[in-house]
Amino acid sequence: MKIAVRLLAFLSLFGLVLFGSVQHSAQAKEGNKKISHYQVLTQDEDGTQTAVSFNNKIAFDQYVKQHPVKPKHKFFPADRIYSTLYENINGGGWSIQAYANVMTNLAGNANDAVSSVRTHPHGNYTYVYIDANGGGNALALANTGGLYNLLGPVGDGSRTWNDEVSSVLVRSN
Repeated sequence: MKIAVRLLAFLSLFGLVLFGSVQHSAQAKEGNKKISHYQVLTQDEDGTQTAVSFNNKIAFDQYVKQHPVKPKHKFFPADRIYSTLYENINGGGWSIQAYANVMTNLAGNANDAVSSVRTHPHGNYTYVYIDANGGGNALALANTGGLYNLLGPVGDGSRTWNDEVSSVLVRSN
């Protein structure tokens, strides 16, 4: 009986040390990651992208409202306004259009398969979301007519926006 109790005590202590230290190191790694569920991407004239990150939707929405993107032209064409989503970076592969003021859920092969977006030049933002119906993490792309490669981090940085988009909402001024 004494041997069984000693063995049980040893195994309990060994398990506590082993699993306790593993759990502690995992928590330390997670603590170093910057979690950003919402981001705004802008692009200057030479195509350099700048990201602004937010921890919550309220701060994200306030920033977008306080930093409107001006249209490149004063007169808009009579055509429908849309942003184009591409399968590959740099606008390669197949493409689909997401039209202004319509929540577009990507279905079939297009879901979680977008790698770049060309925005329209009429101001405001094109929003891409990680989940259907505008759910989950969000990325706002300034509508400047520029091409954005979706290579930035999503959430805790364990993945990128590449092949993660499930819905899109295009806005214009």
